[in-house]
Amino acid sequence: MIVVSLINMKGGVAKTTLAVNFADCLAKRHDAKVLLIDVDPQFNATQCLMDPRQYVDHLKSSGDTIINVFDRNGRATGSTVDSARFAKPKALEDIEVVTTGSFDLLPGSLELYRLEMAPGEGRENRLKSYLQKVQNQYDYVVIDTPPTPSVWMTSALRVMIES
Repeated sequence: MIVVSLINMKGGVAKTTLAVNFADCLAKRHDAKVLLIDVDPQFNATQCLMDPRQYVDHLKSSGDTIINVFDRNGRATGSTVDSARFAKPKALEDIEVVTTGSFDLLPGSLELYRLEMAPGEGRENRLKSYLQKVQNQYDYVVIDTPPTPSVWMTSALRVMIES
């Protein structure tokens, strides 16, 4: 499995556009099994691939997002699309992706900004651990990252460096 993280510490430079089109090209022109992971809290790649109704339905039906990778703790959630509820942590191998037609997507989430980054918690390693669980399912993983230095960007870099 080859992992490609698109990283640039500036917004508006077409990281998301490149990520989505690169994933689509790999899938359609090269017949590759591709997973696109949206680790940007702005979740623009997700919004590009899922219309608002699909995304809201996905959240209401407790569909998985990148939050399931990074959040190991159960937590009460107040949702912008549903009532408050308690979200239990999910085993990495149980996280389900969304098929977009030619490739799979692990949707992003605005709720990513709510996760606290405590020192020594190891959250920056969760993406790598998730990819180890799915490595036999994909030829390529494309990761769309935020334009700011963060644990989300660090986790995408760690996957690249240690792969």
